[in-house]
Amino acid sequence: MESLDVSTFVYFHLDMDVPHTFRILDVHPGQRDDPLRCTLRHVRQDEGSQCKYAGLSYAWGDPSVTSDIMVNNARHTITRNLEIALRGLRDSSATLTLWVDAICINQMYIPEKNDQVRHMQTIYANADRVILWLGEASSESDRAITFLKHVCARLEQAGIVPEESLDPQRYVEKDFLRGLGDYLEPAFNDDWEAVAQLFMRPWWTRAWIVQELVAARTAEFRCGSTTISWPVLALSISLLAHCKMPITQYPHPLRVSCARDRAWSMLYIKHDFAVKGSVDFLRLLDHRRRNCADLRDKIYSLLGMTNEFTRARLRPDYSAPVAEVFAAALASDIDEHQDLEVLSFVDHLDDPGEYPSWVANLARGPETWRFYKHWPPPPTFKWTPATPISFSDDFRTLHVDGYEIDTLQDAKVQDTEEPLQRRTTQTGRDLAWTWDLERIVDDLASGGPLQAARAIPDSATPEALRRSVQRIVYETLIAGQLSTSNGWIRHQVRYADEEINPSEPSMSPSSPGAAANPSAPKLLSVASRHIGLAPSGNTVGAACQAEQPAKEALVDRPLDEVNILKQACSQTLGRSLLLSKARFLGLGPVISKPGDAIFVLFGLREAAVLRPREDGSYMFVGTAYFHGFMEGQNLKDFELGKFCKKRLAIR
Repeated sequence: MESLDVSTFVYFHLDMDVPHTFRILDVHPGQRDDPLRCTLRHVRQDEGSQCKYAGLSYAWGDPSVTSDIMVNNARHTITRNLEIALRGLRDSSATLTLWVDAICINQMYIPEKNDQVRHMQTIYANADRVILWLGEASSESDRAITFLKHVCARLEQAGIVPEESLDPQRYVEKDFLRGLGDYLEPAFNDDWEAVAQLFMRPWWTRAWIVQELVAARTAEFRCGSTTISWPVLALSISLLAHCKMPITQYPHPLRVSCARDRAWSMLYIKHDFAVKGSVDFLRLLDHRRRNCADLRDKIYSLLGMTNEFTRARLRPDYSAPVAEVFAAALASDIDEHQDLEVLSFVDHLDDPGEYPSWVANLARGPETWRFYKHWPPPPTFKWTPATPISFSDDFRTLHVDGYEIDTLQDAKVQDTEEPLQRRTTQTGRDLAWTWDLERIVDDLASGGPLQAARAIPDSATPEALRRSVQRIVYETLIAGQLSTSNGWIRHQVRYADEEINPSEPSMSPSSPGAAANPSAPKLLSVASRHIGLAPSGNTVGAACQAEQPAKEALVDRPLDEVNILKQACSQTLGRSLLLSKARFLGLGPVISKPGDAIFVLFGLREAAVLRPREDGSYMFVGTAYFHGFMEGQNLKDFELGKFCKKRLAIR
């Protein structure tokens, strides 16, 4: 490459007083190894104007690995990843006009960055197309893209058609299986492994790519010179989500599962945005584990997909402290909806430090998965607070109403800190289950019955008592979740020697849970083998690769059926088994301590663990699941008005 011994590029400020003004980049024609020569110009996207350009979505890569290109006859430094993308996209005979965030925004001038980031959704929406650059081509990526095109062509013959805004639930497993034919045979395992590798590329982990895809009118994915359209890729993602068999053959099935789930969630968001014009802020926050160079972008990368209320309240400000940006975003959601659902994202590992305790630290990846909604408020519980939820002027203190229900007696019922530990296996590093559930059951049973929706009579035999405790431990282990279908959770773990009792509404064969899970009596024994009632050394990967009957029960079921292994792994991650003074068994924050108070707060559908402070305020420790907490005696006490409402200050 020739030397770029020229002056350094200098930005001319955009006229931010003129609406819809931004820059676009003309990439001049050249051969693969020619120096990159570009022109950066200011344009105004008026309603009637014709300003044709393509938006570029890519992974920035390591900021310390850079290259120089020519922009307006001056040297400009960009990341090596961007240089590779521009070279891969450059035409040999025609100018390519792009909008590229790293070049078209003066990243060093905060006022301009604030203004342009606020309009990024519009910039991508107005682009003729959005090019989603997955990286350079490889034999594996070419194989994956060619294979997916063949698969989708086969599916089209069966009436399953790719769409730009595909409804993720339009097709179900049986639809795909009808069209796939021999593509599920072992002969195609290498092709499915190539597909898995495609979804594990760094692009999928970046925060900004969600908005860039969602805003696009026409989206095309590129690996080198190979292209695959979004409708084809969207149909492929839906296929992988509904028919999970193909990629469980991969040596690291959990990593592949996470990659697939990231893509699946993007499919949902793009469809929601196309139908509703905005996406619920809490759903967007599920993407907080995505990577970004500036932590403020954990919030700012989502704003273009939110509703008008949120966009008006939250304006990008790259001079604001990160904790302040997070607090303002979460407070805005609380204020808009007058509920506390956003508190379910709080997962402190220790003292919150600079953050108010009710503010989730989005700077790091989540240590826990959010609980599913476990209980409808009892009939006498007024869900909307009579006194509005409010904040102190500095947003440090949250004021809310609630009821104190119980106090923690034991904050670590289990024997090890974490339920999963990494171990070396024959296939590499994997996760192993470590909690000794038999020991936990024995210790709990020695203290007497646990609270449950159905009381255990005093005359119960030791075996009946132990079985009752064991049942509660298992249901708590998966946070009561035995179905991923919409609706309230019903507890239905059964032993293999028990019959389903049709007289119990929650256990009736006609109930949604029973219909979705006809093998409910066998679930506990399946879990016993693969989660382990005692440490067995079995790893999660081994369970995923288990014999077919167990695999069907644990891994590869449609979305409306239970996945005990996945639930146990996700629900216990970063959590501890808790025991209250009234002997409710729960699953909650690992930093919980004996003496912490258990509250029901207006607007929060999980129990809240709060720590009293000397000044009368509380620290928000986190949300928790307590088995049968809003059933049985507690529900009766609510109906009788035995609990007193308090106005709480949480800071």
